[in-house]
Amino acid sequence: MGLTDIVDFFEGRRSGSGAWRFAVGRKTHGAFGGTFGGWVAAIAVLACRDLAGDRVPLSAEFHFLRQLSNAPARLSPRMVSSGRRMAVVAVDVMDGGGRPACEAVVSFVDREQCHDLSVRGAASGGGPGGQAGSPAGEGEEIHHGTPFAPPAGIEIPIVELLRPRLAGVIPQGIATALDVPWSEPGYEAEAACLAADLCIGPPVTAALGERWVPHPNPDLSLRFLPSEHGSEIVGIGRLDALERGVAVLGVQVWSGERLSALGQCTAILLAQR
Repeated sequence: MGLTDIVDFFEGRRSGSGAWRFAVGRKTHGAFGGTFGGWVAAIAVLACRDLAGDRVPLSAEFHFLRQLSNAPARLSPRMVSSGRRMAVVAVDVMDGGGRPACEAVVSFVDREQCHDLSVRGAASGGGPGGQAGSPAGEGEEIHHGTPFAPPAGIEIPIVELLRPRLAGVIPQGIATALDVPWSEPGYEAEAACLAADLCIGPPVTAALGERWVPHPNPDLSLRFLPSEHGSEIVGIGRLDALERGVAVLGVQVWSGERLSALGQCTAILLAQR
């Protein structure tokens, strides 16, 4: 497996015996300080691939423990289980001071061991435009949309780097479009991590109205589906519940005309002292 384009984008390098280091800095920071969660999730999946061989990502669980702001990020994946069909790999994303910033578990599957059957289910039956298999609603990619505009006085450097676009409010939630920042094929899961974490904020922001309340997400759970990313990927965030400052959100990620990932996360609205 050649790792060039995507590794260059994340500024990663192997540091011996399966370990990785990734440069992180202010340009990778999200709205609440520290590196954007989708970035952390993507480098965790990327690092775990070394132990998975030819298997492809199937699912991932991420628990964000603290801000990742002390570079470089250090990752040493470890095999939890390896069988004929499946492998489960765990990794802690450590900051430059050796403190854990994220705990991740990624499962992989040998796609050759999967029966070749596709059926449109409840989620894959309609894309962001409401038409089956049509993320843009017209069978085209969403190259337009409204660029993210951070709330007044709030800096979100990752928005400047990834340039996400609000692509519209639709029945499934609020759609956010993102240009995939590498051309190398085969890394749909990493692209889905970026899109999934980016699309979580808008539904909560919409529920807040004119107010701004910090609402970090301490976790993210994703299930990956076979897809091939094009130049663009679309995340859809849906607010399922918001009670006493705890929000539960559903996530869809579309790559071209295919559903790429489904997920869920929580967000915590922080009390203003």
